[in-house]
Amino acid sequence: MESIDLSSMTDIEKTKLFKSVLEELGVTHESRWLETMKICSADPRYFVLSSYGRRHNAFAIYLSQATKRAKVKRILETRRSYDEFFEVLEEHLKNENNKARSLEDCSSATVRMVEEDPRYKAVSDHHERRSMIRSFFIDRERRMRDVHRAKRRENMGALRAVLDKHSSGETPTFHERTSFRQVCDVLAKDPAFLALDEPDRSVVYDEWQNEQRAKVMEARAKEKERKRAQERAKRGAFREKLEELIMSGEIELTARYKDVLPILKEKKWFASTVDQETKTSDLYRDVIDAIEEKLARHKDKFRSILKDAGLSVELGTTFLSIWEKTQPALEENKISKFYAEALFSRQQEKLTVAKKKEEKRVQRIKEDYWDLLRRKEVNEKSSWHEIKVGLISRVLKPTEGTLCINRCAVFSPDLLFRSLYPVGQRTRISLHLEERNYQKSLSTSTSLIGARKKNVGGRDIGSQKGTNRR
Repeated sequence: MESIDLSSMTDIEKTKLFKSVLEELGVTHESRWLETMKICSADPRYFVLSSYGRRHNAFAIYLSQATKRAKVKRILETRRSYDEFFEVLEEHLKNENNKARSLEDCSSATVRMVEEDPRYKAVSDHHERRSMIRSFFIDRERRMRDVHRAKRRENMGALRAVLDKHSSGETPTFHERTSFRQVCDVLAKDPAFLALDEPDRSVVYDEWQNEQRAKVMEARAKEKERKRAQERAKRGAFREKLEELIMSGEIELTARYKDVLPILKEKKWFASTVDQETKTSDLYRDVIDAIEEKLARHKDKFRSILKDAGLSVELGTTFLSIWEKTQPALEENKISKFYAEALFSRQQEKLTVAKKKEEKRVQRIKEDYWDLLRRKEVNEKSSWHEIKVGLISRVLKPTEGTLCINRCAVFSPDLLFRSLYPVGQRTRISLHLEERNYQKSLSTSTSLIGARKKNVGGRDIGSQKGTNRR
């Protein structure tokens, strides 16, 4: 054997050389250290590692690696034998009855061929063989069920395709109200129909019918939504046109619908935005309510703007004078000219109504005053006390109320201040007269009564009205 130059080798190279020596001499994972020393001591390469401890340490590492290699080899051999065992079972039992659950359920010839196969005998453990046979039949049954399910799904899909074909087109044979019996009568000879049993046919039919009904309901819902959208568009167009007419002043905000309808019918857009189902009266009220709501929101702001500008709405005030001075503030608060004019008109209407009420009240007071004076004989020598007592005794009864003279006011011949305050079923009448002006106005009042009787042809109208009021 050639000598080895150890001076040029590293420790790693020396260790590899030592392990190669062990492998060449047949040292396995089951070898012992003492036996290995006897076998390898005659080889000079054994002493490549100078110390005993380094050689023993390298042997321990080699032994551990050899043990792992042997274990992996044993596992691979066992796995290969198991695979070959399953291959034997698959080859010999593929034609057996599907209901077989063990080798006892198979034919004796098949069992004999399986047991004589060397690959069967490669698994020596009896319990291991029985466990593997049981696993094989369980897996075989599962695979057969999967195949049956796949075939069933395929047949059900084919029948579903037939149903879809008969339910499509311009003249479908089936629809969502077609019964299962009618489907069976039509498809009695169809291969896809015959490939399934009765329960599977019923399942396919139920799924198909539910889908058809869902499609019909979806189509109806879409059609309904389309009609609703059209109605909303028509109602929106009607509202816009109606608002334009109101804003332009062609239709008054307080007008009744029956008065507005003839104006609307004259418009070209009325027929295109209104159908039989549209209630134009409701739409008209909605538009009016929306405008009224906006007016209510702008009311306080409009008053505040007028107050800040030092303006007020009077009977003689014009809207243009208000608009010229408050236009920037109104536009800043998003109050258009239409709403400002409407609010202005309403305030003037309130003032007009209040003025008319006041005029009616004053007229009633005059008539009452004339009637009271007519009932009492008055001359230039009459005193205020006599007239007052006479008026009270003629007008009031003791059970009707009480006379309250609680403050003085300037008395004129055309005015009698009279106020009524309801208290239960009684009436309290306040007559505000000033005694110091009575003599001054007496002659004027008498002449007024005479002139009034002359104007009506001598007929006592004041007396008649006073009698009716009492």
